Amino acid sequence: MLELAKLKEQTKMDQQKIEHLEGRIKYLEEANSELKNDKEFLLSQIKGALGATASTGKSDSSSSSSSEEQKKKKKKKKETKKSKKYTDSHSRSRMTTTDGIIRRYKNALKRFTKFGSMKKAFTKINVDRNTIARKAIIAELAITYPDTFKELLPTDEVNEKISEFAERCRRAITKEMAETIAAKKKSGQLLPIMHKYT
Repeated sequence: MLELAKLKEQTKMDQQKIEHLEGRIKYLEEANSELKNDKEFLLSQIKGALGATASTGKSDSSSSSSSEEQKKKKKKKKETKKSKKYTDSHSRSRMTTTDGIIRRYKNALKRFTKFGSMKKAFTKINVDRNTIARKAIIAELAITYPDTFKELLPTDEVNEKISEFAERCRRAITKEMAETIAAKKKSGQLLPIMHKYT
């Protein structure tokens, strides 16, 4: 009986090791897939930028009238940028910026649900994967554990960088919370961006 019990215990441990290794393999496969998607996305961005540069060069050499139009457009763009910069400087509190990150994440998630591809989703909202991934932890915590997220928000006017706040969110996630978030990613309720929580 003692040997049988030991054998069962050993079998159980072996199964757990197998499950762990299978999970690790799946994680690496997903990470590899994401890296390939990143490469394709960046290549498409480079091609698009080169195409835009070429078209600009052609329009510059067309005529003096088109040159004047371009100058007017550039002037309007500068004025628009100035107005946006002014607005941002007066509404760039940490809370507003955090809300913007969560809103952008949900927008990407909506596109991902529609197209089934993070590459297409990020292209649609004109943002690269790394920009979303670096701050995804904030949105993941806010969506999955809103109470914990609210507790992490500072009550005073401390000027905290988003990267620092993201790290605090990461440290607040327990093993059980990480498992719940991972399950939501598998079910499509969150973007399948893979990263370590603890």
